[in-house]
Amino acid sequence: MDQKSLKRLKAYCEKYKLVEPGDGIIIGLSGGADSVYLIHFLKNIQEEYALRLHAVHINHGIRGAEADGDERYARECAARLGITFESIYGDVPSFARESGMSIEETGRQFRYECFREVAELTGYSKIAVAHHKDDQAETVLFQLLRGSGLRGLGGMRPCQDGIIRPLLILTKEQIETELRADGVMWREDSSNQDRSYARNKLRQEMIPYLKREIQPETVEHVAGTAAQLQEVWEYLDRQVQKASAALVHREAERYWFERSAFLQIDSALQPYILLDLMAEAAGSRKDFGRTHVQSWMELIRGDTGKRISLPCGLQAGRDYEVIWLTQTEHPLEEEELPWEVQMERCPRQKLPPEIPKNNCTKWFDYAKINFDSVWRHPMPGDTLVIDQSGHRKKLSRILLDEKVPRKQRGQLWVLADGKNVLWVPQIQRTSMGYYVTKETQEVFVVNLYEKGGAHSERDHS
Repeated sequence: MDQKSLKRLKAYCEKYKLVEPGDGIIIGLSGGADSVYLIHFLKNIQEEYALRLHAVHINHGIRGAEADGDERYARECAARLGITFESIYGDVPSFARESGMSIEETGRQFRYECFREVAELTGYSKIAVAHHKDDQAETVLFQLLRGSGLRGLGGMRPCQDGIIRPLLILTKEQIETELRADGVMWREDSSNQDRSYARNKLRQEMIPYLKREIQPETVEHVAGTAAQLQEVWEYLDRQVQKASAALVHREAERYWFERSAFLQIDSALQPYILLDLMAEAAGSRKDFGRTHVQSWMELIRGDTGKRISLPCGLQAGRDYEVIWLTQTEHPLEEEELPWEVQMERCPRQKLPPEIPKNNCTKWFDYAKINFDSVWRHPMPGDTLVIDQSGHRKKLSRILLDEKVPRKQRGQLWVLADGKNVLWVPQIQRTSMGYYVTKETQEVFVVNLYEKGGAHSERDHS
């Protein structure tokens, strides 16, 4: 590896704390030039930083024998460098048909799901991917053309949500030139030439045209502007968080603020406050955009009593000078539970002395429940209390430990109290945080029955 590039990359990693002593890093290794360069770079600094490295190759089930060859090459590459390796296969075309998304977006989502799952299982804290400066320019142009806001125009961050991108300061040409100089081979992915993909059109047609006809330094300039916009966005985001913390009242799963106080905030911050609030309430940002902000702004400026529906079952409204946001769509309105359910609140003394020991009836201490309990699918941030000391464990980790297939996890049903899960019947897990004790005065009784089966009005056996 070129020593000048090695020095630059180390300085870049140290500036953004991408690599720190003792890190465990999952490396996305496709077998292409970029990922091969990445694994060689991390191997070069492994001893200096005492890194634990593990390479993961994703076979998308798209290119048949060619993809099998990529997998073999990636395995051999990791073996030559003495780095542990695993390959994960997924039928991405089938996943795309099921989800209604494009193959390109489905493949990206599947890759990151796999990387994060391996990171959880190994206990490694970072995932290294091989995006470079050309990828950054492509991303920024793509975001610009699709009408992205300031956040999107900043492109990919050096480090975000545990994903690190050590190669963002290098161009593709620099990477391939250095690999050739070192006699290192790589695999070419034929799908990168398929111009039916929007990003490939940018990569193969638009950017070369801009470099040839308008500005030879297109990639450098676009990537440089992205870096500046990231700094601007970070400052703006700090102001958004500060304003939101002073403005928004959070009560259970309901959010509200005073209309007059919101309108006094600088108009440059207002849309981002609303976006962050919707993302917080929904647990995800990806379903919200400019049109939803515009609808909410019109509601804020409109008459009292108005309501609007938003993605992810959210509803916003104005009641006089109060603007509120809440989750209103009950999961059962869109999808039926696989059982008939009976739930009731009973005084402890009216129930049998012994708590039923079966998988269809559960008793919970009613006083420990903070909100109205609901049946829904798992959500990010869900936890269960796993012992009498009150220690919590993420539901996502429990599902991994129980070896529940990834495709099935989102289809499970949980009885939830906010983000606290009381019961997951399909894996027979309950939270110890709601156990009935000798101090319990009221019991929340939940019975499940087969649909269409006969049962009495009250059956606690």
